[in-house]
Amino acid sequence: MAQYYIKAIQTVQEAGPYLFAGWCMGGAIAFEMARQLQAQGQQTSFLALIEIYDFWTISNRVAVDETSLLVPLFKKHLSLSEEQLQQVESNLRQMEFDQQLAYVIEQAQKHNIELPLGFGAEQLGRLLKVRKFHAEATVNYLPKPDYLGKVTLIQAQEGNSAHATNPTLGWEVLASRINLHWVRGDHYTIFHEPHVKLLAQTLQVSLEQTQIYE
Repeated sequence: MAQYYIKAIQTVQEAGPYLFAGWCMGGAIAFEMARQLQAQGQQTSFLALIEIYDFWTISNRVAVDETSLLVPLFKKHLSLSEEQLQQVESNLRQMEFDQQLAYVIEQAQKHNIELPLGFGAEQLGRLLKVRKFHAEATVNYLPKPDYLGKVTLIQAQEGNSAHATNPTLGWEVLASRINLHWVRGDHYTIFHEPHVKLLAQTLQVSLEQTQIYE
């Protein structure tokens, strides 16, 4: 994916310096793009990783399956306890894939969750396959510690590293310097009002500091 994006970008801007920012898996892709561009002799003057995972522990997780990707939808959109989520997962694992999709759509309609016009089990199935490919890529990606640039790391106060012993999650071994910033919200709400304003301000200040020091 990083190779593909680099080729697409270079049809518009053939040479650096480049400025990248990525959220979650997008942060890992942005990092890999910066690495590959560095190998080409190109410069990335700004690289921001927003709410990125610890890829040292994520690579040790179990194989990704559709059910494990469906369950978080219930957690995200419904106010369910952990016990209720476990029951949902148990129910799903007793179903065939088509039945799982129909069950999710049925529950969404039952709880008055607004779905796009015409969105049903077929569309959900296609999205889930893409999500599974992304999750498998994430699980199998192990970044190499050879990037010579600086990284701006933006973490949510209630996000991935909220309770971690090391808030940078080990990314400091991959770059010449890590600038860590905290913003309010969790992994998802940092992009919604009112937290998104602080995220935007943090990115703006970081960009300005990059231009000052260059």
